[in-house]
Amino acid sequence: MKELTEKFREFRRLHGNLTQAELGEMLGVTGNYIYLIEKGIKRPSKGLTKLFESMYATLPQMGAQPGIHPPINSLTSSGLRTTINPLTFIPGRNSAPVVSWAAAGTAHDYADLANQIEEVVYTDSRDPNAFALIVEGDSMYPEIAAGDVITFSPNSEPRNGNIVVARLAENHGVLVKRFRRTGPEGRTIILESTNQDYPPITLPAEAFRFIYPAVEMKRKWR
Repeated sequence: MKELTEKFREFRRLHGNLTQAELGEMLGVTGNYIYLIEKGIKRPSKGLTKLFESMYATLPQMGAQPGIHPPINSLTSSGLRTTINPLTFIPGRNSAPVVSWAAAGTAHDYADLANQIEEVVYTDSRDPNAFALIVEGDSMYPEIAAGDVITFSPNSEPRNGNIVVARLAENHGVLVKRFRRTGPEGRTIILESTNQDYPPITLPAEAFRFIYPAVEMKRKWR
């Protein structure tokens, strides 16, 4: 069985000698992170390993043609910019830390989140405090699936219809839902799922530690 480090190098070679930065962009991490993996200095997270292995498994069908999966960009109904299987690294883009769900569940605000960096993703967001989460669960499926990476902007106000990450004040629950504000002075928050198996959540604004709108979404390798 091939070592993971060898698989990373082989994958880059069979894709027309991708750079480490380009492979990093496909996986939502930096080129330096790929360098550390290939050198055996850094061990990738379970989520990153699973994502890469699913990509690696397609090599026999894909052959050695570079650029076989060009970037596909679109806007969702909620205004999110999505990128599917990007191959090209874009110099000058900002980076946002990827934080774990556990970290998000104990965070009071962005200052706490910033200390829980696992990886980074590239983003077009100009918010210096932007951060990303890897989606878990199926409450937003099929619009958003488990494994998708969503970037959020703490310095932006959520608007009705936005996808948001909401942190409950009492039980440390972290939710990715569609946001709606209603009631007198907009003090009632309704969080809705795309999956109809999950009923809406209606709570007063005071029940949340924070609510940050999403600005970008990177779909996992399907």
